[in-house]
Amino acid sequence: MSAAFAEDPVRVLRLARFASRYAPLGFTVDESTTKITSQMKAAGELNHLVAERVWSETSKALTQAWSDIYFDTLYQLNVLDVIMPKLYQASNDNPSQWQLILSALRMAGEQQADNVMKFALVATCFKSHQQHNSRTTEYLEFCQGLKVPKNAERLGLFILEHFDELKNFNHLTADPLFELLRLSNSLKDTSLLEQALQVVHLYQRVKQTALLTTIKTQLTQISAKDVASELTGKHIGEAIDQLRLQKLEEILNHSR
Repeated sequence: MSAAFAEDPVRVLRLARFASRYAPLGFTVDESTTKITSQMKAAGELNHLVAERVWSETSKALTQAWSDIYFDTLYQLNVLDVIMPKLYQASNDNPSQWQLILSALRMAGEQQADNVMKFALVATCFKSHQQHNSRTTEYLEFCQGLKVPKNAERLGLFILEHFDELKNFNHLTADPLFELLRLSNSLKDTSLLEQALQVVHLYQRVKQTALLTTIKTQLTQISAKDVASELTGKHIGEAIDQLRLQKLEEILNHSR
């Protein structure tokens, strides 16, 4: 990597964007480039990035099928804390949520979701693990810091504020459903609610897949060696099933 790379901090964003574009072809960031980026950060060069340039590169990266690589590259380069501090804080507070969102972005790319929907997936990083709670103030500060267009900001905010209702949309009773329709102005235009439902569906699909992988991995590790040695015949299978059921309850309690 040429030393000229260090002369323009926007090139760090472009590097992450090019990584998202060419990662499917095997592109990786060279160690020498990582070192130069670290030097730029230490020298305070990245502090001079203006919001409009950051959003310009981010919006371009969101057009890529592997847009998750853009955010992950910034994180791995250890520059996300300077470029998008609110997002970095949220991702650091809940690493498993961050990984889930990266996976959801990949799935969104496979399904050719638009940029606004992909950005809304990023917004779910500000969703608290506690039910009926979110970090909307931090999310809005994140959007303001990047000069995010209002339509993208609005979709993310709507999802954060109504995630549980959107997740359980098919089971809502009349009162909460009418409130959701009213707040999304769906009696005139259903586009906001439709997009929100699609984003939450994507998020939930990835979460379910991750949960299923965890369940399979941990339950299959339990075998005859884990039960009492004096057991024989069908009692061995019954004991294994009981241990697996206990482990499943632990996993489900942890995931909620």
